[in-house]
Amino acid sequence: MEENIVPQLQSGLMWGGLVIGLLLGALVQRSNFCMANCFTSIRIFGSFLQFKAYMVALLVAMAGVQALKLAGKLDPSQSIYLPTQVPILGYVAGGFIFGIGIVFAGGCASRILVRVGEGNLGALVSVFAFNFAAASSLAGHLAYTNQYVFRKLQLTLPTSSIPDLLHVNAWIMIGLFGLFLAVWFIRTREEDDFWGAKWPIVGLAVGLLVVAGWYVTGSAHAKVMADEFLAMDSTVTSRFRPTSLTFAKPNADFFSYMATASGSSVDFGVATVIGVLLGSFIAAISTKSFNWIVPPNKTAFLGHLIGGLLMGYGAIIAMGCNIGQGLTGCSVLGLGGVITVTFIVLGSWTALWIREKMGMY
Repeated sequence: MEENIVPQLQSGLMWGGLVIGLLLGALVQRSNFCMANCFTSIRIFGSFLQFKAYMVALLVAMAGVQALKLAGKLDPSQSIYLPTQVPILGYVAGGFIFGIGIVFAGGCASRILVRVGEGNLGALVSVFAFNFAAASSLAGHLAYTNQYVFRKLQLTLPTSSIPDLLHVNAWIMIGLFGLFLAVWFIRTREEDDFWGAKWPIVGLAVGLLVVAGWYVTGSAHAKVMADEFLAMDSTVTSRFRPTSLTFAKPNADFFSYMATASGSSVDFGVATVIGVLLGSFIAAISTKSFNWIVPPNKTAFLGHLIGGLLMGYGAIIAMGCNIGQGLTGCSVLGLGGVITVTFIVLGSWTALWIREKMGMY
């Protein structure tokens, strides 16, 4: 292949991530979709409305991943979401800590970025705290706890793909999941407004954006592996591992990129963070919904600060946030995604219980 294939692929990943991020930022800003609300609304209001949209997104993402795999555009086994050394303690503890954080910060990792684009200064505090904790957990002092505590308990498995572990065809699992959703949605059609135009479309759109991320990065990875010289260079192959939407490491990389001239480059992940901020800002300005919002008191400020710190720390420990593991990780039917999202839910419900006991509602 031509010598300039790596710069070309890097450029493609950057622009692909930017476009996908722009679309996600605008979509979340206009719809108010939030993965935190998907889980907390069940506990607070008994409402499954946004959770159903999340289920649609997950179904679309899972089907899209398998379609890309069949087409030879994606090798999910090369992603970080299907390791053979499974960090169980990291998934459990990281998910639980992250779940607590989303309640106090008032939104998930993507939602706080969107709120910054809308002018919410409390969310800006959460984002700075998230980025600081994530960066420290990757390469700073907090990385020691990750390395010597949360990575110590690992299971060695032939694969962490759930269909492969169960010896079941992935399409059968996806079909059964789709059938379950269809029955559930029909039986509960009188309980909420899910059957309107909004939430099914939001779920479909979010799922397609996850698939688009896998396509962009998976195609670049396939081109690298097709070159016999590049495929032998681990520094190149590690930069082009297939992935999709996640805001754990990309947030830390964005912080490094903005803070230092020698920091991270604008790869797919950093570009999605920039895109979400811009997409939200453009959508807010164009619809005249941009407003400067300041935390009303010190309790709210501390909530944003502490929530952001917990989210950043937990996301790195769990190798992904609620988008990264809850959608991207689960879309490849990874064991880690299921474990992490389960404990994110438990963590968020625990934080809600704590707030209730403290009289914070």
